[in-house]
Formats: sequence, C-alpha cells, structure tokens
Amino acid sequence: MNKTTINIIYWISTGLVLAMMLFSAATSFMDNPDGAKMLAVIGYRPYVLHLLAVAKVLGVIAILTPVIPGLKNGLTRVLCLTL
Repeated sequence: MNKTTINIIYWISTGLVLAMMLFSAATSFMDNPDGAKMLAVIGYRPYVLHLLAVAKVLGVIAILTPVIPGLKNGLTRVLCLTL
C-alpha cells in the first residue's frame, strides 16, 4: 500500500472513533436515570457523567489539533479504552 492509501485509512478510522466518542459524550449530557443508578452502585455522584463527557470532548479536540506530537497516540488509546 502506498502512503496515500494508509493516510486515508488512518483518517477514516480516526474519524469513526472520534464520532463514537462525540456520540458517547452527547448521550452523557442527557438525563439518564440508568447511568445515574450505575454510578450510584459504584459510589460516584451523577455529575461524574458530565465530567467524563467534557473530558471526552476535550480529548477529541486534542486529537484533531496537533498540539503535542506524542499526545495524539496516548489520547487515542485512552479514548478507545473509555468506549
């Protein structure tokens, strides 16, 4: 495969992961009684869902903007684990 094909595959897969992250963050901002119950079982307050949603959105922004070169790889791994 040439470099252009690899670049296209990279951006398509990155876009899909980021779209899932944004969808997950958007649903965390909505009222979700099941999510609040789940967090109560493990001992967290319901506002933790909103904090995680903000962290996901900031992670997506950080991946799309090349601020620190090594940050992109680490954030991609962390965001995939939180899915």
